[in-house]
Amino acid sequence: MTNGSSDRRKKAREQFRKEVDEALDRADASFSVDYAGALASLQGLTEQEVREICPEPTGIDTYNRVIAVVSEATRQNLAQAELVSRIRALGASAMRIAGRVPQLTRLLV
Repeated sequence: MTNGSSDRRKKAREQFRKEVDEALDRADASFSVDYAGALASLQGLTEQEVREICPEPTGIDTYNRVIAVVSEATRQNLAQAELVSRIRALGASAMRIAGRVPQLTRLLV
């Protein structure tokens, strides 16, 4: 193996790593934007809308918990699967609330 071919492979690996890192950075930014949009949509629901989605007495509490989970996901840049897992752990009411937000609906399907 010649030194020239070794250098070309090394440069190709470095370029590949750079492209992968850039793609991951773009994906992270995209997830953050989606979570921020989801959080804004959740916070935009009125108390009346929440009560229509979840008429049970704990509906508002569940709504506040969903907001907390999505807010935390935004801060920690959680993986989508982890966010979905946390919402599902809150129960059926949380799933109904999250289902009213397009950014979350896509994840929950």
